[in-house]
Amino acid sequence: MSAASHLDIGRRRLLPTLAEALRIARLPLSTPADLLAKARSVGEKTEAHTYIAFRAEMEGRKDEAITHFQWVSDHGVPTSLEHGMARAALKRLQR
Repeated sequence: MSAASHLDIGRRRLLPTLAEALRIARLPLSTPADLLAKARSVGEKTEAHTYIAFRAEMEGRKDEAITHFQWVSDHGVPTSLEHGMARAALKRLQR
């Protein structure tokens, strides 16, 4: 991830920009299985499931998106930006 893709205070990454989040969600370079295999921490898994879900939603795979958003809601880092995004997306998709 480039320095322009997130806000920095010293070396601490605060959050990705919306444009970066959408770019990640559209990446054809990694399959969902690849992203999840590379995720080591709960935080990385939270990010991976969230962006996999957004990508699935954009490609019309609503059930798959819900499955990944639900994982984030149930198991993700509750203080992360992605957790809030996933919960909002779940609410919207489950109407």
